[in-house]
This record gives sequence, C-alpha cells and structure tokens, in this order.
Amino acid sequence: MKSNPIKKILSLALAILLAVGAMPATASAVAGIQEGTPAFTKNSTGVSFAGRGWYVIGDGTSGVSPLPGHLTLLAKTSFGDIEFRSWTGGGYEGNFTYPSDYKDSTLMNYLAAAANALPASEAALITARDLEAPVSAQKLWPLSLSEYYEIGTIFDDSFKNTNGYGDYFRLRTPYSVNQTCVGVRGGGGYYIHRHVDDPTVSVRPALLLNLAAVLFTSDASAKSSATVG
Repeated sequence: MKSNPIKKILSLALAILLAVGAMPATASAVAGIQEGTPAFTKNSTGVSFAGRGWYVIGDGTSGVSPLPGHLTLLAKTSFGDIEFRSWTGGGYEGNFTYPSDYKDSTLMNYLAAAANALPASEAALITARDLEAPVSAQKLWPLSLSEYYEIGTIFDDSFKNTNGYGDYFRLRTPYSVNQTCVGVRGGGGYYIHRHVDDPTVSVRPALLLNLAAVLFTSDASAKSSATVG
C-alpha cells in the first residue's frame, strides 16, 4: 500500500513541535540573554559579581570612569575597615611625598591584595584601570572625590560601616597633608574627611567589568538585578 506523503509531513511537523515543547524552559531564556545584555540604570541596577552585590555607577558611555563595553561597579557592602596609611610607631608606612598620597598607601595595597585573592576566572573579567599618576593597573580602586560627586544619589543605598561608627567610606583624594576625603552612604554631594591613620573608615571599592566576556544569567528584561557568572 502506498504511503500518504501529506500524512508523513504532518507527522514530522507534530514530532518537531513535541520536541520543542519538551525542551527545558531555561533553553529559550539563555538564548535570549545571549542575544543581548540586560538594561542597566545607573545608581539603581544591582549586579552580583564575585560573591558580592554592586551598584552600576557607569554604563560605558556616562557615569563614573566610562569605558566602552564596560560597566563601572561600586561595592554595596564594606570590604572591611582600614587606615588610609598606617602609622608604624616611627612614622607612616610606605613610599610617599605626603601621607595622604594614594600611591603605596595602606589602602592601595589592601585593595591590590583583595584583587589578587579573587578567583582567576572572575579577575579575568575585570579591566585594570590607571588612576592619577603614578598609580596604574588597578583592578579594585576607591572613588576619588570627583567620582563620588559623579555618582549623585543612590536612594536605596544600604551601605554600613562594619564597626558601627558611621556609614562612610574611604575616597582616594587628599584633603590635606595627613587627611583624606571620605564619602557617605547614598552620596548626594556631601563628604567628610578623616586622618590617614583613622582605622574606623570602611573600604568600598569600584571596578570596571568587561561585558565582552560576561554571560548574564538573570532574565535579560530584569532591570533590578543581574547575576554575572
């Protein structure tokens, strides 16, 4: 008996539809994410990276330290409390012209160690940045005073100083010979200053995340959060 070619075509089409319906729901979601990155809104989008939460404060064309193809991220939580430059008993440590110089400061070396402690797979996603001469190739860095003003206000900022002495964090800009500027939670254009050897100020670094090597595993349409894996 001759087979019906139309029936064969219909059977094949039905099999394909059943196969597509049986595919995991995540398959189409991953395909959508790979086609485009989520929409980022400065100072309100949260990104999870390297086991921490970060605010997007630069989107590649505007904001803090804009670099095409990158996001500038600011840590939501403290990396600990530390002096800007430690006093060793015989004087301030490091090689400097003034104690408030960021070069070879306790803070700079602390963040270099934190960057070196990141897993290689995550460190590879961070683009090192040159700061004011002669500080170069920094993967984690504190905001300058001008960058702090640039972020404006982060209204839902829940940053906490880990020792409970106020919700402020280290900036890298000198205020005087032995004092540096300090930012406060939420920004908004207000800052205070602290002596370089004050150990009660928190570390809140920023970084440049290279989008070219990143897969966003959250829904691409979600503007409130994105997990970088």
